[in-house]
Amino acid sequence: MEEEDKKDDDVLKKIQNDDFIKGFLNSGTAKSVLSTSLSITEQVKKLGEAIDQLNRELQKQVLEKHTDLLQQASHATKLEVVLNTMNMHVQSLFANAERLKTQISVPYNELEKHTVVLGRLHLASHILRQVNRLQQLSKRLSCTVDPVQKATILQELENLASDPELEDIDAVTTELRNIRAQQQKIVQMANGSLHQGINHENVTQTTTALQIFINLGMIKSTIDSFVEHSLYECREGWKSAFEVSSASSKTKGGSAVQLSFSQGFRSKTWTELEKVFSEDIYQTCKHVKFLQNTLNNVHVQNVQISFAKKFWIDFGKFLEDDIGKTSPAVQQMLEEDYPKLLRCYNTLIKKLKYDYFVYDSKVLKKLESSYLSTSLAKMLDPTQSMFSNEGVIPTHDQIDSLIRILTRSVLRILWKYDLIVNFF
Repeated sequence: MEEEDKKDDDVLKKIQNDDFIKGFLNSGTAKSVLSTSLSITEQVKKLGEAIDQLNRELQKQVLEKHTDLLQQASHATKLEVVLNTMNMHVQSLFANAERLKTQISVPYNELEKHTVVLGRLHLASHILRQVNRLQQLSKRLSCTVDPVQKATILQELENLASDPELEDIDAVTTELRNIRAQQQKIVQMANGSLHQGINHENVTQTTTALQIFINLGMIKSTIDSFVEHSLYECREGWKSAFEVSSASSKTKGGSAVQLSFSQGFRSKTWTELEKVFSEDIYQTCKHVKFLQNTLNNVHVQNVQISFAKKFWIDFGKFLEDDIGKTSPAVQQMLEEDYPKLLRCYNTLIKKLKYDYFVYDSKVLKKLESSYLSTSLAKMLDPTQSMFSNEGVIPTHDQIDSLIRILTRSVLRILWKYDLIVNFF
């Protein structure tokens, strides 16, 4: 076998190493490798011999490998049969999958269509129920006289009207016009009743008005508006005291700055300030106190609305800020007469007698510091003048003057701190 393999290799090597035949094996076209040194006949002869050798070698190989070739052909036939069988199975699988897809997709599409129809029927049923309920409530609203019940019906109507599915429905739009008009009337009536009840401290009237706003869902905005208005009235009352004093002083001639230091201007200003604290601001704070106490007895969806404390804090901030924004002349007057302002502030607190309205030292802190500094300077100046010369005994007039100053300043300071202690 080894010798035969060597012979086969020799034949192949001989053909491959032949310069003439090598050109035909390596080149893409035979025309480009035709030899110019050999005649056509010789070239054809050499090619024929090479082909004969290859044919003989191929026949020899077929004869020698006949059994293997038959076995491989048999395997190829079996493989083709298996592939054909697999192809049939795959085609059958595709057909079954398509049938399964049809069995699933058709019921699913039908179910989807029924779901869409059911959803539309549900939406239509919901809209009809809401419209029917809205019309029933609208009729009941027209027949109801009690404003509290009307407020409850209006709140339910408002909730129904907020449904986005009811937009652009003519029946609903028509009813909403009537609802808005009724609601506006109820709100106006409740506002008037609330302010009248607070002004007269009528618990029943105020409670009814509050209940209307609670049923309308507007209690928080109503309270916020009331607090804002109350603070505005306090600011206007405080400003009016200085405006009245300035106008009164100007009628007598002279500039406002010059007259700010006059005794007449001070007297008029403090008269107006005491009046503002004892009447205007007191009444406003009293109304806040009354409304808070009344609201505490009204059920507001398990939520306790507390606004009096916030009002008092905001009032203190306004007073503190406005004192700092006054003119230098008024600022000086308030610093020098600080005990009067303190008395007005604390008298207001005593008259109100309310847990939320307590003394806040930060409100008048700036004026207090200036007043104490001025009082200390007034006590030190006479003392220094009395003992400025060594060996000179102070006169009785100097001693009496010092005692009067000390007594007046100390009494004011002690009175002030005693008042603060009572409030803490």
